[in-house]
Amino acid sequence: MTYSTLTCAELDDGNFEIRYLIDDVLAEKQPCILGGQKKTLKTTFGAAMSISLSTGIPFLGRFHVPQRCRVLMMSGESGLSVLQESARRIANASGLRLRDINDLLWSTSLPKFGSR
Repeated sequence: MTYSTLTCAELDDGNFEIRYLIDDVLAEKQPCILGGQKKTLKTTFGAAMSISLSTGIPFLGRFHVPQRCRVLMMSGESGLSVLQESARRIANASGLRLRDINDLLWSTSLPKFGSR
């Protein structure tokens, strides 16, 4: 395996700013995995984050979304009925209709690690 490297001077001179998709919450091009025990609102949290990113509304009513983006929300545990109920509830609480959100896709299929 080949690793990319930087000298100390290159690291010092570089511009490696973090761009946030959700201010102080979610960085662009960085991993995001929601994990926790059962019934800790992981799916609801992910759905709320996805709705905020795709519509530009503040995440949790507090955290600014600088720019809307297209989102794919993948959930391997809850099933479509839970995703539907959560998404409708979150959209309604935000003054939106779920059906009117265009830049958000949903999937209960997950990628397999190690496959391409």
